[in-house]
Amino acid sequence: MASFGSTKGYGKKDINFFAQFTESARKQARMLLYVILIGLIFFGVFFAWLIFDIIRNGVIKAEIKKLNDELASPEYANLEIEYKNLQQTLNERNQYFYALTEMRREVDEISVADTDLATYLGDSIPNDSYIDSYSISGNEMQIIGYTFDYYSALELVNMMQNNDVFVNLNAEIVHVDTPAEGAVTVTDGSIDTMNTIDVYYKFTITGNLTLDTYISVSRFVLDDTGAIAPLSGVETVKYEYGDAFSVDGINSYESNGVTYYLSYILINGVRVDDDQYAAISANNAVSGIAVENTEIELYYTAAAPVAEEGAEGGEAA
Repeated sequence: MASFGSTKGYGKKDINFFAQFTESARKQARMLLYVILIGLIFFGVFFAWLIFDIIRNGVIKAEIKKLNDELASPEYANLEIEYKNLQQTLNERNQYFYALTEMRREVDEISVADTDLATYLGDSIPNDSYIDSYSISGNEMQIIGYTFDYYSALELVNMMQNNDVFVNLNAEIVHVDTPAEGAVTVTDGSIDTMNTIDVYYKFTITGNLTLDTYISVSRFVLDDTGAIAPLSGVETVKYEYGDAFSVDGINSYESNGVTYYLSYILINGVRVDDDQYAAISANNAVSGIAVENTEIELYYTAAAPVAEEGAEGGEAA
């Protein structure tokens, strides 16, 4: 029988080959299993998210349907009409409140003469002088009197000025032409002489009484149709003559949860020009010196204005 070599060595080689093949197949199977597991996990997560999203959308749709059904109910059928009615009621109340505060402002601004003024004038009159009359018109007072001494009239003016009775004081003192006034003259021979007691002066003193001044602030809103409605009542603050005042935070105003933005300004009925408005807006305040009663009207819109560069300043005229 012919011999074909060692069968023993051939068998080991085959066994090693099959062992390596089996190990490689085992590794590939393990990798495939990992891939399948990862795919199953990913699919499970995706499926769970999909189920959750479907459920969430269903809940949202159910809530939307419930809300739509509720809005369609008779309770909410006239909601828009009720809103308009409430808005109208609010506007009417604002109008009423504005009217009341406007009347209060007019009462506050009425100049009332100091009851002690006449007593003070009587105590201040020099012995060689007397007051013929005095009158008050608004905050302007005029005193007319006579004196035998020119400097006595000046003394009266000085006392009133030192006690802050007047501002913008003006005094006119003139020598009285006694014959024209019907004075008596004494004849001494051929020369007519005048009694020294008949030499006197007439003085007229005018000036503005140092009364309190009032600064009032009103706020209005302009709607899309151009109609004007008050946002609040009239705010009136009393200042002493010559004091500085400032109305701050005017660029915006919040009322009933709505923010309004300044559009333009009227001061004593006159609209401020663009330069003055830019200065006021830059300072976010209207300021000035209280030398007269001043009405400040601020007009707002619901839309925010375009920002503009402005100069500093902003004093009320």
